[in-house]
Amino acid sequence: MTLPATPPAPARSPRRPRLAESSGKLLSRPAYVAVLVFVWSLVQKYDVIKCQISNPSAQNFVILMAEDEPADAYLLRLALNESCIAADLQHVVDGREALEYLRRQGPRFAQASRPDLILIDLNMPRMDGREFLAVVKEDAALRDIPVIVLSTSQVERDVLGAYRLGAAGYIAKSPDVTVFIEDIRRLSHYWVSRPRLPEYR
Repeated sequence: MTLPATPPAPARSPRRPRLAESSGKLLSRPAYVAVLVFVWSLVQKYDVIKCQISNPSAQNFVILMAEDEPADAYLLRLALNESCIAADLQHVVDGREALEYLRRQGPRFAQASRPDLILIDLNMPRMDGREFLAVVKEDAALRDIPVIVLSTSQVERDVLGAYRLGAAGYIAKSPDVTVFIEDIRRLSHYWVSRPRLPEYR
């Protein structure tokens, strides 16, 4: 008896080479990570350029932020980035450091740029926002810089006290992160693009 012939195996389509095999071998892990970092840096540079094109007035706008809470400082920076506010954000941790920055005291702040806007927390160690406002608004060289208070306090006494000391605005930090970011976005857009500020440079 003649056995039936074995059917031929179906033709296999040629396998497409993977990108990593173009050089004949797979990328090593360090090289792969380096490629990812390079691509991510290009994305970040693109975002910065896009923001500068869409909001060129922000490129020379300096914001001094006095905030001792790292999470709040991070959220503020995030809000500026998401709002395409390409401002120069300088961060200090309390009122005393903010004064050292403004007066260019010490090697760290010797080349500090005069800020166009100051954002300051009300409750901080060493020198809080109230003490900072009292000193700055008595200094003829600094009193013209607008100061916005950022605080978790919604007590009327704190709000009224900040305005009496010369604050240009008062924002109560919302426990809702989305609301807080939106508040900072509106604040930044107003101060960067709307008012006519004195030129000291």
